[in-house]
Amino acid sequence: MATPLHSDHDLIEACLNGEQKAYAILVDRYKNNVATVILNMTADRDLTAELAQQTFIRLYRFLHKYRSEASLKTFVIRIAINLTLNELKRKGKRNYETLDGLGEQLSVTSGYNEEREIVNKALQRLKPEQRSVITLRHIEGYSTKECAEMLEIPEGTVLSRLSRAIDSFRTELKKLGYEHN
Repeated sequence: MATPLHSDHDLIEACLNGEQKAYAILVDRYKNNVATVILNMTADRDLTAELAQQTFIRLYRFLHKYRSEASLKTFVIRIAINLTLNELKRKGKRNYETLDGLGEQLSVTSGYNEEREIVNKALQRLKPEQRSVITLRHIEGYSTKECAEMLEIPEGTVLSRLSRAIDSFRTELKKLGYEHN
């Protein structure tokens, strides 16, 4: 029987051998990471729940294709980002609503509700590709290399997207009247 103390590799092997509890442990291990990334990109709790569920269904279906070149966390987040970007493109969704409860997760906020709301609005006004790179690099704290692996793009592309995203983010903050010293 797999326990939470087992490595991802051990749990994957157990899953591939039909042990359902091992898969439940993997889901539990990564569900918060997946939900946070999706929520930061969509600002929609219902859509986040739906996409998180799709992420773990897809993980289960493709677990046999997982290669240990990247961590399982990277693999799972990559699935979540791809599903989210596809959904945002499909819907043409650029949500400008505030993200209730998300402010505590944004390291770029100072903790004040008004500032948090402005930062959230500015984040949601970015293109999905820009939002994904800011979410991964600055909110979730992944390295440039990890972001590149998750987004399946070169590190240089991560850096250039990040630079453009930060410029766009600053522009949106100014449009929303945010002046930070």
